[in-house]
Order: sequence, then C-alpha cells, then structure tokens
Amino acid sequence: MLKKLAEDSSPKHMSLRKMEAPTEGPGKGKPSENMGLLDSGSTHPLRQAKNESELGQTRTVSVTLADGTQTMLKQSEKGTILSEGKASPILPVGALVEQLGYKFNWTARGCRLSHPTKPDVVVKTRSRCPEVRECDAPRLIRELEAAKLRELEESTKALQAAVDNAEGHE
Repeated sequence: MLKKLAEDSSPKHMSLRKMEAPTEGPGKGKPSENMGLLDSGSTHPLRQAKNESELGQTRTVSVTLADGTQTMLKQSEKGTILSEGKASPILPVGALVEQLGYKFNWTARGCRLSHPTKPDVVVKTRSRCPEVRECDAPRLIRELEAAKLRELEESTKALQAAVDNAEGHE
C-alpha cells in the first residue's frame, strides 16, 4: 500500500491518502520494498525509524487517511514522518524541487530526477509510480532534513534579531 502525505492548514495535522497498486497484469504488483516512492502529493518524507531512541525524540502528529479516519504518526524535528516498522521510503517531489533544486521530468519514455551540480538519480516506474533506488532514498531524505534544519536555524536567527531589535527600541 502506497501512502501520500499532504499537510492541511494545521501545522500538526496531516492527511495520508492511500493508493492501492494494481496486483495483476504486466508490470503490476506491489511496489518494490527496495525502492523509495517519488510522490508529487507528499509534503513530508517518510522513512523507517533507525531505532527506538530516534522514535523517542519525535512528536506525534494527527494524520487523516483517505477514508476520513484519523491516525497518529511520529514526526522528527526535521519534519520527516517516521515509521515504527518496515516501510518503503516516500520522497516528496515538490520538496526535492523547491528546497533542493532538483528537476523532475516525466515523459512517455520515463522519469528523470536531475540536479544542476549532482549526478542524475536513477528513476524507475512501476505501476505508474516513479521510484528511486533504496540506496538513493535515504541520501535524498538526509538532504531534505539538512535543508529543513538550515531553514529552522535561519528562522531562529531572524526571530532573535527581531527580538534584539525590539528590545533596543524600548
């Protein structure tokens, strides 16, 4: 079962849409567990937690499934949704493009994930779902997490500068 992440207006509330992969016919079947899904509907990456300690450092966020039911999932300080069990990684295409500068191109001949200064990432399509190799997925998620931390650090510095400025005008 593939999952798409999409954030709604509440910062601690996200929705998960489920998609069933076709199970019969040529090229059909479950997505490879050795691949990471490139998902244009996701706003946050998803990966399996490394260990219990990492899970202990998360916050719990509300997630709405496609059928309207809600569930709770763990989210790291870097914004990544962490699975407590085995899970194929999910990479948000929009974040790869907007935050990291990748270009995603999908034509009748296939998909391509490229970057102006980095080697192309191999993309395969299975059941009309673009996937990257499992070895590339963790690296891309680490890049997204690093970008999120830089964003948080810059926001903290800007906020501190605003506080300092306000205190100087008292």
